[in-house]
Amino acid sequence: MFGIREENYKFDCDNFPTFENFLNFQTWDHLDAAVVKEFYRRSSYDPIYHSSQVNQLKHQFCGIHQVKQNYSQSWQDFFVLTMLDGRKGTYLELGASNAQYMNNTFLLEQLGWQGLSIDFREEVKPEWDTLRPSSNFKLCNALEINFEDLLYDMPSQIDYLQVDLDSTASLQALARLPHHKHRFSTITFETDVFDNNQQLQLDSRNYLKNLGYELLISNIAVNNYATSTWEPFEDWYVDPNVIDPELIEKFRQVDDTVKLPHNIFVDQL
Repeated sequence: MFGIREENYKFDCDNFPTFENFLNFQTWDHLDAAVVKEFYRRSSYDPIYHSSQVNQLKHQFCGIHQVKQNYSQSWQDFFVLTMLDGRKGTYLELGASNAQYMNNTFLLEQLGWQGLSIDFREEVKPEWDTLRPSSNFKLCNALEINFEDLLYDMPSQIDYLQVDLDSTASLQALARLPHHKHRFSTITFETDVFDNNQQLQLDSRNYLKNLGYELLISNIAVNNYATSTWEPFEDWYVDPNVIDPELIEKFRQVDDTVKLPHNIFVDQL
């Protein structure tokens, strides 16, 4: 990983290149050969976006040139921006976790989005207070909060819903949302199917299908750095009533194969 992620992974190489240096890789002739080799190895599976890929994107959404780095673990922020064609919107983030690192709404907020982020872990709140002091972050339990009251001031069509809780809570939290009052243009739902959560994946798919959502991309993968393998862990949905049918057709990938995030959005040369 590069940039902000670099320090979180505690790389063995103290002088591992920063994200800014990554954009100028040809100037790295001063680096030790072992560091360069390690960089190439990691960059082959790290899904982080960088500006040199702009012309390779399958869909260059409006404002793409403002984006220098994505922050999601598996390009969820790019999924949302692609489906909404780069326009500003609103979000509801269940299981917000860190304010920036591997966060799905940090980039959206940088681009003018507004929303509500929820997490029950007190240890993450100081980071939100420091890095995103103007964000609407709620320290609460998604299985206990009154969502109708919480979402009272939000529009009936919310542009992005993230459901990223543990396997026993995700579907329960999803079911507690006031679906009779709010719909979601895009949804990322964590199934952790790699961890034998096939039933959660099946139940969540049936639940969202019955609400009129379309499963657009199945079995998105996350990299397991311990084993250097890609593991399916999420499904992505759209509301077909509001998303451009041409984009739906262009990005639809629903089957049992494991999908690497980079390959979803970037044309392979």
